[in-house]
Amino acid sequence: MALTLRNTKGSSLTYTEMDSNLTYLEDLSTGVIVFAQYTVSTLPDATINNGGMIAVTDETGGYTMAFSDGTDWRRVQDRAIVS
Repeated sequence: MALTLRNTKGSSLTYTEMDSNLTYLEDLSTGVIVFAQYTVSTLPDATINNGGMIAVTDETGGYTMAFSDGTDWRRVQDRAIVS
């Protein structure tokens, strides 16, 4: 599902829901995407979010982006499994 929102300054945000837990916002005026944030203990199921991207706030080494390979959530920078 995608929904476009407009703020009072005239810029648009697109809300996209990939499943009931995994969402992101995109500011259409700047192209900035804001990904859903999770802790390691609250990661959504990687098997139903294949190809999804999220932000992990408390991964080893700090805040990082991660993607689902259909089995595990992997850190973007080195493909290591989020743990």
